[in-house]
Amino acid sequence: MKIYRDKSLLKLAQGEECLLRVPEICQGGTETIVACHSNHGSDGKGMAQKASDAATVWGCAACHKWLDQGPAPKEEKAEIFDEALMSQYIEWIKIANTPSLKPWKVTAARNVLNHLGLSWTQSATSFFRSCTR
Repeated sequence: MKIYRDKSLLKLAQGEECLLRVPEICQGGTETIVACHSNHGSDGKGMAQKASDAATVWGCAACHKWLDQGPAPKEEKAEIFDEALMSQYIEWIKIANTPSLKPWKVTAARNVLNHLGLSWTQSATSFFRSCTR
């Protein structure tokens, strides 16, 4: 994956709900939500290198700490992250299709979806259906 950087995309996380939702870890709420980067090498993660901003999901402080520093096996972390990433794509599609939002939000969502080769003109429901087939 080509490394993608966009501070506006990361800022979209503020005030949103946690998508990681790690069982028995998630604290819920919207106060501590940040964009959590993937830990997969295939997403650009490396020594002293964060993964691409296109490989982020909204997560609360507790889930973020679990993802980056928790003792769970890498496979478990990858499974939870990858499931949350599908939810993240749906959230970005919703934002991209809501022109009443602040223009920078719509632009950030559309830009990352374009980078990923995903259509923002489809509904979130049709995207979800295409992923579950």
